[in-house]
Amino acid sequence: MYDSCYTSDKTEAFLFAKLISKLRYVENVKVDATKKTEYYVGFKITTDSPEVYKEIANLVRENNLLSINFYGEDWIQAFNT
Repeated sequence: MYDSCYTSDKTEAFLFAKLISKLRYVENVKVDATKKTEYYVGFKITTDSPEVYKEIANLVRENNLLSINFYGEDWIQAFNT
């Protein structure tokens, strides 16, 4: 399943991409500039396990990547655990 997030912080976008690219069930991580001030990080999650979302949510918290935005029920559940 492909997923994505966005941020206005270029440094956070690339740090986030670097962090999740090391995860077991995450592939094809790419950062694109959608506008001059917005960065899109796309990636593929290769499992249906909600644990991957929780692991990514924990990476975001641990690294204070506060400007990264996610959409969807899977992310809501991951960040509320």
